[in-house]
Amino acid sequence: MKILNFIICFLVVATIANNTMAAIIFEVPTQLYPDIQSAIDDADPFEDTEVHITQSGDYEGFIINGKLVSVINVTTGNVFIKPEVMNTQYIVSIMHIPSTQTARLEGLIIKSSSITSWINPKGLSILNSNVRITNCEIQMENSDCGSAIYAQDANLDIDGLSVRRGFNFAAKIALANTSATIINNSD
Repeated sequence: MKILNFIICFLVVATIANNTMAAIIFEVPTQLYPDIQSAIDDADPFEDTEVHITQSGDYEGFIINGKLVSVINVTTGNVFIKPEVMNTQYIVSIMHIPSTQTARLEGLIIKSSSITSWINPKGLSILNSNVRITNCEIQMENSDCGSAIYAQDANLDIDGLSVRRGFNFAAKIALANTSATIINNSD
């Protein structure tokens, strides 16, 4: 009986481990997911989801709110994330990811608009979330104010980030009640 209980317990643990390790992958662009936001919107809030960008080029900014979604450039080319509309405060926003989970941004170039105006969107906003940023670049050459990254009540792990900023730029990274590990980064 002890052996049977051990086997059942082992199978339950193995099943749980196998079910939590694999992420659901959405590829962008496709007919079903023409942009990043449509894939994020379709993600299950209770599943680990990766949005794989399979073609280099320009993509609209996006918002991840309360879902564990990672956005990853799987191409060998550049993936530019640009603002959709000029009154958007941030090009990319990540907020309210459960504290036991970490969203990832990998291989992206977040770029401000070419129009110099006080309403130009800033780069990246992270609120109440754990985020790992790997091999990304933020180009804010035409922004008049604000931060390339603003994080509040967050945990950041940044490796391989390059930030280019324009004139009258307030800060590269502004942190409020946030812990950050930052390595291998450049100006």
